[in-house]
Amino acid sequence: MSSNLVFRVMQNEDVEEVIRLFSECFAHREPIGKYFGISVDTIEPRFTRPVTLECAKELLSFVCEDTSLPKGERIVGFRLCSSFKDEFELLKAKFDSISVDENHEAIKYLMNKLKHEWLCNDHPDLANDPSKMKKILSLFALGVKSTHANLGIATKLLTVSLNHAKSLGYELAFVIATAEISQHIFSKKLGFKQTFVLPYKDAEFEGRKFLAGIEKPPHLIVFEKFL
Repeated sequence: MSSNLVFRVMQNEDVEEVIRLFSECFAHREPIGKYFGISVDTIEPRFTRPVTLECAKELLSFVCEDTSLPKGERIVGFRLCSSFKDEFELLKAKFDSISVDENHEAIKYLMNKLKHEWLCNDHPDLANDPSKMKKILSLFALGVKSTHANLGIATKLLTVSLNHAKSLGYELAFVIATAEISQHIFSKKLGFKQTFVLPYKDAEFEGRKFLAGIEKPPHLIVFEKFL
């Protein structure tokens, strides 16, 4: 790996670059973003900006910086992380009131539902103990610039993020992997345990199977790993 690549904790001054890269990755390479034809301009205010700003509140996320590039263009990879939160019950009333055709909210509903079911079904002891829940790391989003693909950046970002979280006292990592490459990294390279598989064709919101057209990969996977 090039000596120009530096892996470090994401700082506030990195946020705008991360948002830009996150938006581009989600719109052009993430299966759900590609399926709905979501544009960068659409996804930023509704999804990538608020998520990145929320993750920036904790020193858990990492970036890969290419120091050979001009300032303002150096972030070539990111791994967004946060402390685990189960907000499904709090958001349930909102989900019940939204339009069945609202894809953005349907995705949010699905991800929060999967988090809630994983916690309650697989780790009920943690669900009933807020102090233990604080020791769960939620791996949210991962992206690498296409110009820096196949350099091992994604795997390295995950490794340093997990080691950092462990040093801070986190004991368990949780992730919903939606893309083929991330599923491969979690299962084959980092030894994550697969706990649940949901075929995209079966993902449902208010009776509508809103992800049925996604074929590659055929499913999303919930993974966990004790640190």
